[in-house]
Amino acid sequence: SGFDVLHWLEEPERVQSLALLPLRAAPQEAAFGLLVLASPDSQRYQAGMATDFLERIGELAAAALSRVRD
Repeated sequence: SGFDVLHWLEEPERVQSLALLPLRAAPQEAAFGLLVLASPDSQRYQAGMATDFLERIGELAAAALSRVRD
């Protein structure tokens, strides 16, 4: 059993690949949220792909949301 986020999505049957990005106030802190990126393209998000761009998106989203959660 895994962590199933598909039921959160409007059209889960179209999802062929996912990227799950933990949202953290600081790198070693516990996650306060999760950014879910879904694509109908099975090649969009794959294990083994470079993740530096996705990590930066997660950092930016976390920074923006940290301001409103304080």
